[in-house]
Amino acid sequence: MRSIYNKIVRDEEKLRVKSSLVLESDDIDYMLKELYEACDFYEDDGYAVAGIQLGIDKRIFVTQNLNEDRKVYINPKIIKTQEPFIFDGETCLSYPEKKPLDTKRFKKVSIEYQDREFKEYKEENINTIKAIVLQHEIDHLDGILYFDRTQKPILVNKIGRNEPCLCGSGKKFKKCCMKK
Repeated sequence: MRSIYNKIVRDEEKLRVKSSLVLESDDIDYMLKELYEACDFYEDDGYAVAGIQLGIDKRIFVTQNLNEDRKVYINPKIIKTQEPFIFDGETCLSYPEKKPLDTKRFKKVSIEYQDREFKEYKEENINTIKAIVLQHEIDHLDGILYFDRTQKPILVNKIGRNEPCLCGSGKKFKKCCMKK
């Protein structure tokens, strides 16, 4: 068995593949086994991992460390974005050697997705670090990499190192989520 670290796809060409929809006939148990194994390995270092990062070109990812239990997102899509800003210090498990980058993101997003049983959900006005993580992972599913988001929007509200963290912890960003 290969180490999870070695399973993480680092090839830009492979990461730029747009993932296809997950179907009920797909081997979801296998996909989740791989995703949970990666989450276990990166338990302290990462918020999420997408199928494409493990060579699974399906629209699926798992989140963790977002003040809730691990959560599976199948066939997710962003349906609304609000408040563009520059997020200070985004990183990616597929590019551990790259320094954190300032990326164009939205402070609030609304999404639709399915769970493991293909029950449909809608989450609206998601904010804090969870909004950033969801945008990052859905970008992976669309073949977009975080360094593609480095262009600044017209209205820039940059989150500085000394400002309160987006996760709501009350700590300064530099002492909290910037390190993750």
